[in-house]
Amino acid sequence: MMKHKILSVTLLAIAASAHGVESFAHSLEYQDSVFDTVDLPEVLTAVRLRQPATDVPASVTILDRDFIKNTGARDLPELLRYVPGVLVVPNPSDNSDSVIYHGGPSMHPRYMQFLIDGRALYRTSLSVASAYQAPVAVEDIERIEIVRGPDSTSYGSNAFHAVINIITLHASDVSGSQLTSMLGNNGYRYNHLRTSGGNDNSRWRASVTDKATDQLRDIYNPAEHCDPSCDDHRRVSFANLKWNYDLSAGESLTTDMVYMSSNGSLPGYQADTNKISEQHIDLGLTYDNSNIKAHNLRAAIYGTVYERRQFQNTDDMAVGFLDADLASLFQLNPAAANEIAAGVVPPPSLDYTDPEQVALIMALNQTYANPMDFMVPVTADLDSYNTAYRYDAEIQDTWAPTNALVLVNGVGYRYDRVDSEHFYGGVVDDHRYRAFSNATWRPVDKLSLHAGIMLEKEGETSAIYSHRAAANYLYTPLQSVRLVYSKAARTADFFEQYVNFRYKFTNIETEATTPYTDYFYATQTGPGAIPPQYIESFELGFHGSTDSSNHRTYWDVKIYREQMYDAIYKLSGLPYNVTYTDNQILFQGIEWELAYSPSRNTTLRMNTALTDVEHDLQEGMTPEVMLDVYAPFSQTLSWQQAWSNGLNTMLSYFMVHNLGAPDSDAKHSEIRRVDLNVYRDTRLFSLDAQWMLRVQHDFSADPYLADPQYRIDGEPYEHLTRVQGGLQVKF
Repeated sequence: MMKHKILSVTLLAIAASAHGVESFAHSLEYQDSVFDTVDLPEVLTAVRLRQPATDVPASVTILDRDFIKNTGARDLPELLRYVPGVLVVPNPSDNSDSVIYHGGPSMHPRYMQFLIDGRALYRTSLSVASAYQAPVAVEDIERIEIVRGPDSTSYGSNAFHAVINIITLHASDVSGSQLTSMLGNNGYRYNHLRTSGGNDNSRWRASVTDKATDQLRDIYNPAEHCDPSCDDHRRVSFANLKWNYDLSAGESLTTDMVYMSSNGSLPGYQADTNKISEQHIDLGLTYDNSNIKAHNLRAAIYGTVYERRQFQNTDDMAVGFLDADLASLFQLNPAAANEIAAGVVPPPSLDYTDPEQVALIMALNQTYANPMDFMVPVTADLDSYNTAYRYDAEIQDTWAPTNALVLVNGVGYRYDRVDSEHFYGGVVDDHRYRAFSNATWRPVDKLSLHAGIMLEKEGETSAIYSHRAAANYLYTPLQSVRLVYSKAARTADFFEQYVNFRYKFTNIETEATTPYTDYFYATQTGPGAIPPQYIESFELGFHGSTDSSNHRTYWDVKIYREQMYDAIYKLSGLPYNVTYTDNQILFQGIEWELAYSPSRNTTLRMNTALTDVEHDLQEGMTPEVMLDVYAPFSQTLSWQQAWSNGLNTMLSYFMVHNLGAPDSDAKHSEIRRVDLNVYRDTRLFSLDAQWMLRVQHDFSADPYLADPQYRIDGEPYEHLTRVQGGLQVKF
C-alpha cells in the first residue's frame, strides 16, 4: 500500500504524458549531429522521437496543415479516408463513424489508439473512441501522424493495430482571431471561432466549434419501428484552451483544457425515441525541460471525465419481455429464452433433462395460456447512463549519451473508473502501470537500428510485454528500406470483461393483466478476467523522395504480414451473452502512398491498399461479425492545384471495392465518391478572408454498411450530391 502511494505521489508530481510528443519539434536537436542535413519530412509519433522519415521504424502517413486545408474536410473521419488501409464506415450504435485499419467489426472497433496532443481519446466505459466527436477543430491542427501497424512499444495496449496522433498548433503559432462558418444541404453546418493572445513568454489560444449534420438519411427506413419521420441528426460542440508558458530558455509549461458536448438521434433498435447525449471534460498539464545536458525531460498529467446518457422510449414492447420467469430461463439457457421471445414455442433449445428449465417453461405456459397475453404492448422509458473517469501520468526522459545513440525511457500510471448501473451493475475500476524503453542507434551513416519494449501491469493480472526491432538502410540520404518485426499485446477492456448490461424501465404503462417487472428479460455479462491477445507483425518498407527544381516525388511502400492470436470479441446487444477469445486472423498485403509534383503549384497523389485476410474463428463466431468491415482493395486519387489570384482546388476520388465480410454470401458494398474542394484567399472589408466551396457526390446509393441488417436497397442518402459553402475571416 505504501509503495503504491509513493509511486502515485511521485508520478502525479512529475509525471509525463505517455503520449505527449508534439513538443519534440521544439526540443532535443539530436538529429542535426547524427543525420545528414537534407530536406526530409520528420516524424514524431512512432518512437516518441523527432526523426527523419527515412529512419522511422514504421509506416507513417503524415497529413500536414497544408494538406488538411486543401482537402476542405472539417471532420477527422473525412481526413482519414486519405490514409492507405484505413476504412471509414457508419457506426449505427451511436450515429458516428467507425475508423478501422485492415478490417474488423464495425461496431466498437478497439484496436486503434487515438491521441490529441498525446492525450488518449479512448472512452473507458464502452472501450471505443469516436473520430467524428474528437474535440479538435481542423483549423487548430498542425499535423496528423498515423502509424500504420502495431506501436504498443510506444503507447501500450490500445496501440494494437495503429496509432492516430493529432498534434495541434502551439499557441505561439497563431495570432489574432479567426472566424469560420459553413452551411450546406443534408442539415450540414460548421462554425469555428478562434482567438489568441499573450506576450513573449506566455501565449494562449482559445477556440469554440459547433458542427452538425444529418449524416445519411434514414438508412434504417423502412426498418421496423421507423417511419419517414426518423432522422439521424448529430451535433457536436466543443471548446479548447491551450496555454504555453516559457519558464526559461528550454523550459516550459503547457496547459490544455477541453470541453465537449454532443447529441444524436438513433432511429430503430425497437425504440420509438432513441437519443444519445455525451459530455467530455479533459484537463492536462505538461512540463518540458531540455536544459539538462544530453537529456530532454517531459513531465505531465491529464484527467478526463466522460458522461454518456441514452434515452429511449417504446410504445409497443411486448409485456412478456418483462416476465421474471423468462428472465430466470435466460440465465439458465439464453437460446431457449430468446426463442420464446421470438415466438418459437416450444423452444427447440430447451434442455428437458434440467428440472429448473422444465419448471420455468411450465410456469410460462400457465401465465400465457392465451399467447396473445404475451404480446400486450407496453409503453415505457429507458434512461441508461455511464460515467467514466481517467487519470494518466507518466515521466519520460530522452537521452542522447552519444551522437549516434538516443534512448527514450519512461514509466507511467493510469487509473480508470466507470460508474454505470445499466452497463456494469455499479462501479468497476482498474490500475495500470507501464514502463517502456526505445533505443535508436546509428552505427554508420547509412544504417539506423531500433529496439523497443513496453511492459504493462494491470490489476491482479500478469504483466504483458510488447517489443519491436527494426533496421533502416539509407541507400541515399533521401531514400531508405526498412525491415520491422514487432509483437504487441492487448489486454481485454472493461466491456469485454466486466459488462453487466441490464435494462431497467421506468414510467411503465400497459393494459396487461399478467405479472411483469421493471427489467428486460435478457442481460449481458462478461466472463471476468480474460487472457491477452497478441499480434505478430513483419514489415518490409521502402521510403523515399526526390527533389529538384523541376519536380518533386514522394513515396512510401509497405509489404506486411500481421498474425493476430487469441483475438477477443464480445458481441454487443442483450440477446448475446458470449465472449469469444479463440480467434486467429491473418492480414497480409501491400500498401503504398505516392505523391508527384511536376511543379510547385500541382500535386498528384495516390493511396492504395491491397489486403488479404485468412481466419480461423471460434465455433459460434462468424466472419460477418468478426470481420464485418473488410475490403480487398481500396484507393484514393487526388489532384491539388494552385491557380492564379489565390484560387486553389483539390479533386479527390475514393473507391473501396467489395467492402464486407470475406468469404460471405451477404451483399458487399462498393464505395465510389468524388470530392471537390475550392477555396480562394481574398480581402473583405480590409480583412484577410477566404471563401470556400465543397462538393461531394456519391455514384451509388449504397450506404456502405457491411452488415446487411443495416442496409436496404433504394436510396438511403438524402442527397447523393452534398454541397457546402462558407467563409473564413481573420481579424
